Amino acid sequence: MNISIQSAIHYIHQYIAIHKEYTYIIKKFVTFACGSFFTRSITLLLAPITMQLLTPADYGLLALTNSFISILTALLGLGLRQMLPLHYFTIEKEHRPSIIIDIICIYLIISIPALCILSCNLAILNEYLFLEQASHPLLYISLFISFIYFFVELFYQILQYHQEAWHLTKIQAIITLFTISCNLFCLYILNLGVCSIFIGQAMGMILVFFLSIQEIWDYDYREHLNISRSLHSIKSYLSMGLPFIPSMLFGLLLASGDRWVLARLSTMHNVGIYSVANTLAQLANMIIFYAITGSYMPYMLNSFAHNRDNIIELEAKNKLAMWSCMLASFVLISIGFASSKWILYFFIPKAFQASIGYMYLLLLGSIFLLGTQFLNCLIQCEKKSLFLGLILCLPASLNVLLNIILIPYLELYGCVLATLISYISYFMITYAYNVRLLKKAL
Repeated sequence: MNISIQSAIHYIHQYIAIHKEYTYIIKKFVTFACGSFFTRSITLLLAPITMQLLTPADYGLLALTNSFISILTALLGLGLRQMLPLHYFTIEKEHRPSIIIDIICIYLIISIPALCILSCNLAILNEYLFLEQASHPLLYISLFISFIYFFVELFYQILQYHQEAWHLTKIQAIITLFTISCNLFCLYILNLGVCSIFIGQAMGMILVFFLSIQEIWDYDYREHLNISRSLHSIKSYLSMGLPFIPSMLFGLLLASGDRWVLARLSTMHNVGIYSVANTLAQLANMIIFYAITGSYMPYMLNSFAHNRDNIIELEAKNKLAMWSCMLASFVLISIGFASSKWILYFFIPKAFQASIGYMYLLLLGSIFLLGTQFLNCLIQCEKKSLFLGLILCLPASLNVLLNIILIPYLELYGCVLATLISYISYFMITYAYNVRLLKKAL
């Protein structure tokens, strides 16, 4: 009994010590999370308005277009943004702008010719990816968004690495309000249908692009511009970035591959219903990603980089934080969804209310995705780019396979179960590899 009491007291003291140590991180995490929640929830509140004018089939086309943009941005980006954190925290601060300038130059050299080729083959894209449902203006806007996405996310990424939580939150809030205003204008005044959503998105991204140019101008990034150096580093950066492309593509397949299977095996109506059901889970995923990337991951990567002799101890604290966050997330999701479910019925139009029954299981998958973010800190520190590039192959392939098997029998529940099982497998594989790295460090 005394041993149990002493153990309990020990864990309580350990928890308090960790809490004090992470107070700064927690504040940053909350700021990033609240900012992301604000911007994403505003977008979420727009959904019922757009649903009044868009049919489930239109919503299905919207989902497919978003998936196309995500895939194209992954290919055009060449893994350059994804490889950045592997090296950004291990070099001196004065050399960091040079890496950023180099990857921008490399991106421009490769992406512009690629987009020109795609713009000349819109009919093929429409036939094979959109089932002849997309208009040419929609495809052109999609290509433009795919191109400018790199600069927007790189700008946000740098602000996250600098842990400028409040600055990033203000920018994202302004851009979100501007984007929604454009969406509503195009949707209600100009009656442009599905194109309205992407026109607003493109306008918001253009505004962020000009803000990033201003930031570059203020911080004298121009002094680091060296075309010769950038050209010389193409091979090196591509060799580090390209392994991330399979990970991004399979990550998209894991997140949205079920929609493509649904479009083939079911109807666009079901694609629209599932897309609405998955919106809440994607909101949770984005909040998690932005909050951890901007607060916790920079702290852990810096800690690993400057305390190589204490990796075992640091990772033990990391896992304790992981399990605590996963447990807290499960409680919050369960209680929060059960208590606020009626609000969804109030806001979501009747044509889409069938989606509410699928949301809880999809939200549970977000908990396991949260766990992998913690586990990836050590893996990124060890620069295991090959594992990070290939890890999602198995769960994404499993997701598609389970969808093909389950959809004919369970319809939309087949999609939901396939997604949940895939996220769990992703977590388990990452956890096993993390443990293996720790054993090597002993």
